[in-house]
Amino acid sequence: MAFSFYIRIPFTSDGSFFGPGVNELLHNIDTAKSLSAAANMMGMSYSKAWKIIHVAEKKLGYPLTVKSIGGAAGGGSSLTEKGRSFMERYDAFVADSYKAVEACFQHYFPEAQQ
Repeated sequence: MAFSFYIRIPFTSDGSFFGPGVNELLHNIDTAKSLSAAANMMGMSYSKAWKIIHVAEKKLGYPLTVKSIGGAAGGGSSLTEKGRSFMERYDAFVADSYKAVEACFQHYFPEAQQ
């Protein structure tokens, strides 16, 4: 059975700041090597994407991305080591959460396992 839910991480008392949208943005930055291109892939403005990353970085206390300045090869963005680690740990957390929900569902609703 496929479950669909969103997992947001509330690391601070003033609310959550990391969830599927921020994670998708990090994955897109990793793929496109550009915050602008990553934002475009999600249909959002560069300024909104920058703000999302900035808020997450501020709450975590470390940078998730690093910019490279333009030039002949053009500029871009990439994930920092800590940014990549956080993204990968979030992916693993979500995968484990889905497994736990599946196990709970099977426990509480065995009649639905047809």
